[in-house]
Amino acid sequence: MPSILDLALVCGILGLALWLPRRLPDTRLFAGLAIVGRTWAVAEVLALVWLPPPGDPPMVVIDEGPIGHGMVVPGSIGEPPGPSDDRLVLVVGDSFAQGQGAPADQSMPAHLQRGLAADGVRVRNHGARGSEFPDQLVRVALMDRELSPDVVVWSFTLNDLELGYEGRDAISVRGELTARGPTPLLAALRRTGTAWWTREAMEDDYTALYDPDGAPWSGFEQGFRRVVASQQDRGARVVFVIWPLLYRLDAYPFRAIHAQLARAAEDAGAEVVDLLEVFEGMDERTLWAHPTDHHPNAQGYGMGARAVLAAIEAAPFPDSARWGPGAKPWLDPPYDGLERRWAEDPTADTLRANAIALWDLHAEAFARNTHHPMVGRVPPLMLASAWLRRPAGSAEAEA
Repeated sequence: MPSILDLALVCGILGLALWLPRRLPDTRLFAGLAIVGRTWAVAEVLALVWLPPPGDPPMVVIDEGPIGHGMVVPGSIGEPPGPSDDRLVLVVGDSFAQGQGAPADQSMPAHLQRGLAADGVRVRNHGARGSEFPDQLVRVALMDRELSPDVVVWSFTLNDLELGYEGRDAISVRGELTARGPTPLLAALRRTGTAWWTREAMEDDYTALYDPDGAPWSGFEQGFRRVVASQQDRGARVVFVIWPLLYRLDAYPFRAIHAQLARAAEDAGAEVVDLLEVFEGMDERTLWAHPTDHHPNAQGYGMGARAVLAAIEAAPFPDSARWGPGAKPWLDPPYDGLERRWAEDPTADTLRANAIALWDLHAEAFARNTHHPMVGRVPPLMLASAWLRRPAGSAEAEA
């Protein structure tokens, strides 16, 4: 059955075709145009009634090579940590940190590695596609402490503050730009209408997400403050990188959110790199991985990486201490017990036990709420990493 939107569009086209010719001059030219217009309107009506519905736009872009390169789990996730005397930069974040949208060697961490290699610095990419701040916080607290990085680059995108599946995202915009219709005219009208409606709704969603009195913002402030304080206690640096949405860069609507994030990060003691200063005023289309995937392309990641590299090199590289068993906890229930267990016994067995416990916690949350819950992406990564780090003599390893 045709949708209400399609019916409304066709009625509008038909009405316009009947009304407009009466307002045109009475000449052969306009009379011919009126006949064409009426014929087209009738064809739209017949197409709407007789043609099968086009269905929803595809949710995955097929055969777009550059997008696929960054969708795999980064190679450094799950690998055993390197020698403890290496100087280390750890990149934490979501798909912008991981590098979705560009070849793996063009991601921001890859650019940083090339820029810092001459100084004997290793860069590990722990960005995970689709993760949000709570997921990232759990991962850092339960896995990344063993690395004791000297510099933590926390790559943050505006949708990391628990936008969730229900929020309208400015990064994956396939629905707005690929809306279909039974005819090309209807499809074009649907795309225009959907983009106009989604733009206003999406901007409202982001603004509401950063309500200073809301739970997501409160959780971010408290969690990030604990992370920075504990890193500074052992002499490490935290560089907080704010990625802009590649959206309306000529009249960016989220400047106030960037300022809010920067103030919170600076108050916590982190160094701030706001990449809006790098990209503002550009044509965002030149930076997209794909017209329907607004992750950065290789050019965008390179521009961002240069600004982050300059910030890292602007201050002395610290000689931080290793994590000790007395580290202050970062996490709230139910994760705080897992964090204490890891602090007391930082072994592969503890990693595996914590990963299984996380998996169970998220499965329980999923069972309680089947309405598109944001259950996190940390457990699969932790399970994979714990499996790779299992003791050599364990039954699993021998099998």
